[in-house]
Amino acid sequence: MNLIPNQKYLIIGLVLFAGIFAQAQLARDKDMTYTIQPLLGFETVYRSTPRPHTVTQTMYGVRLTGGVDILSAEIEYTQSTGTETFQTAPEKIKSTDEKLKLGGRTLFKLSNIFNFSVRFGGQAKKSKEEVTSTGITTTTEKPVEYSPYLGAAFGLHIGKMNVSVGSTVVIKDVNNMEKNEIQNVVAIGFGI
Repeated sequence: MNLIPNQKYLIIGLVLFAGIFAQAQLARDKDMTYTIQPLLGFETVYRSTPRPHTVTQTMYGVRLTGGVDILSAEIEYTQSTGTETFQTAPEKIKSTDEKLKLGGRTLFKLSNIFNFSVRFGGQAKKSKEEVTSTGITTTTEKPVEYSPYLGAAFGLHIGKMNVSVGSTVVIKDVNNMEKNEIQNVVAIGFGI
């Protein structure tokens, strides 16, 4: 089977997710948790139009996590929109990104209140660009991109609620780190 490297990462992520989910189902004690987290933050993404550059834009979404502290499965959906204005053609570019992350996380309890987590997995990204040049708007939907991600977060946990601040790097090109995306997020979680 001839797979491009990003598809391999997605398959590895799916296998990891299935393994984590299966292990979590075996842990039938009080340590098993499920969390839903609304997300709000900003991300730095690579754009190639009109010239290669990075742009920072706001993002929002939701993350679902389930499992035990040592290894939990996570799925996350985010959406972001950014508009750039230029002096020359194209005068305006509006980009909309939808991202789906599937992976795992490990939580380290630093105390009864504070924790630190590490996350990993694969991301699928769907992008749409609306380019306005001399009054004419052209919409382009780009093919879905698959990339691995790694991240870390610092959290505060009180009862069934937790607040975390984290950063995640989506690895787009290991040879050119400027093309990698960085997602900084504040998340408020509610445990079940």
